[in-house]
Amino acid sequence: MKQCVSSLPVLRLPDVSKPFIIQTDASSEGIGAILLQEEGQIKHPVAFASKKLVPREKNYSAIEREALPIVWGIQKCEKYLMGTHFYLETDHQPLQYLQ
Repeated sequence: MKQCVSSLPVLRLPDVSKPFIIQTDASSEGIGAILLQEEGQIKHPVAFASKKLVPREKNYSAIEREALPIVWGIQKCEKYLMGTHFYLETDHQPLQYLQ
């Protein structure tokens, strides 16, 4: 684990002049979000966030469970994202149709 975290791409300080990317994902046990910025072709992490789901959240439908880390991740990264345009990446295809 230490080797993965310390090898490229490594955690970087945010550059407010560049757009942010937030990647989110959910499982049956937890949710996570990564705030990234792209330099060249490499996406460098700026912040990581994750949490274990509480029992009521484990009962959510798949689409609700995949939407939860989007809302939660944006709230966690609010200080970076407030007043800026950012990209959202998720692996759950049905969410792309929700506006």
